[in-house]
This record gives sequence, structure tokens and C-alpha cells, in this order.
Amino acid sequence: MFKKWAAISVFILLPATMFLSACGGGTSALIDRWSPEDGGSAPRGFPDNLELFKDGTGAFDSDHITWKAERGRLMFNVHGDALVYDYKVSGSKLTLTNDGGISANFINRKTAEAHAREREIKEAEERAAAEREREKEVQAARQVAIMSDNETGAIANLRTIGSSQVAYSAVNNGNYGTLEQLIASQQLGSQFRDAINGYRYVTGTVPGAPPWWGTQNGRSVTVAAGFIAEPVNPGVTGRYRYGVGADLVVRYMEKAAGLGGDVPNLRCGNRDLNAGDPIDKMCN
Repeated sequence: MFKKWAAISVFILLPATMFLSACGGGTSALIDRWSPEDGGSAPRGFPDNLELFKDGTGAFDSDHITWKAERGRLMFNVHGDALVYDYKVSGSKLTLTNDGGISANFINRKTAEAHAREREIKEAEERAAAEREREKEVQAARQVAIMSDNETGAIANLRTIGSSQVAYSAVNNGNYGTLEQLIASQQLGSQFRDAINGYRYVTGTVPGAPPWWGTQNGRSVTVAAGFIAEPVNPGVTGRYRYGVGADLVVRYMEKAAGLGGDVPNLRCGNRDLNAGDPIDKMCN
């Protein structure tokens, strides 16, 4: 390691006989292990690791040294050659300045260990925060996938309701039935009374769709304006409302109540769907 600083011409080389085997008076603050303040490498010509012992020996990187401090100058003897720096100790900080005016700051062992612990804690917190963000992204993607599957199922169930109406009409003089009538006649499964995969099925007006009709006392009446699939928990079990009318076409209606701009509009191909637009098979 000596070659690291031997090439620096600004250092003063002194005879090795100038060094004592013990450090001078008033230098007890120097007796410690020192490392670069920023935790990296010291500038060229300065040690990355410096340890000074009470008996005037020490280590300059991997080299064994003797040292002496006198009148603000810190002198090192390394294998018979000498280096001299101006030095200043302030609390846990040591500043060395070579004769070229270049300075390097060092911190003692206790402070370096504290800094290392702080860095470890900070890095651990950053890793934990990054992991939480990744987990949030995974959960969000998973939730979107669940909602997408539920929405596909809701569209298919509306088509099932439409098919059930056709079957019901065939045995009821061309009349359509309510949801309860379809279930009672076993044209539709009883599970439609409750939520299915996060969607419930209700009666309501479907934009652009003709109503389901029947006869009552010889007169044509509307049995149901339309059948609508809506998410039980908007933003969790599904994002959109769909409907089907007597033309058996499943149509997009709108975003579920309470969902804002963070939920994208439903798209079919390269366009946004509007209320009443049919849901083509390619869209689900």
C-alpha cells in the first residue's frame, strides 16, 4: 500500500531517526482507528485505514508504521520513509492536510461504527420500503386480474339470463319473465338470487336496449326494463356495470358508483365504450 502515497511529490520525506517509539504529549485524541468520513476511499496520498496506538506504532492501510505528533504536524515512518501532514482533531473527526493543501477528513472507530449502523438501518428501511411497493404493485395487479375475471363472468351471466328468457318465452306464449319467474321455472339457476363472483343481478333500464315485455289482462306490459350486473364492492369485485335487454345484446353501461379517474374507461379494441355500446365477444 505504500506505493499509493510514495508517488505524491508534495509529501515531505524525513529521516526515520526523527521518529520516537512513543507518541508525544497531548496527542491522546489521535489514539484510535480512523477511516474516511464518507465511508468510501480517501483521496490519493491518504490512508483508507489508519490506526494509531499509544506506544507510537500503528497501521497505515496494510503497512506497519511508527508515528509522532508535534506542533500540529503528524509524522509517519513507513519502512524507513516518512510522511508529514498537518492535522486537527475535533471531537470524533480528524483532518489531515498534506503539503499540497489537499485535505481529507476521517472519523474514529466509534463514529464509523455508528455511521455503519445508520447506513445499514437506512438500507434496510429502503429495502423494506421497496419491497412494500413491489408487494402493493403485485396486489394491485392481482386485484385487477380478479376484477377482470369477475367482469368476464358477469357478461357471460347476462347472456345466460338472455338465453333463459328465450327458453321461458317459448313455453309461456311468447311472454318474458322477471328474474324470480325465470328462477322459479328453473330456466335460471337459483344462484342468481345472490351475488355470483362479486356481481349481483338486478332489474333496471339498460341504455339502448329494448325492455322485456309480457301480457297482462290481454295487454302488453313491460316485465323488466332490463337486467343489470353490478359489482357488489366497486373497485374490489368489479369496475363496470353491464346490462342486457330483449334484443339479447349485452351492453356496457358505466363505471360502478364511486369509481373515479383512477379507473380507466372500458375499451373495446382501440376505442372507449359509451353507455349502451354492445359488448362484442372480442371485448371480454
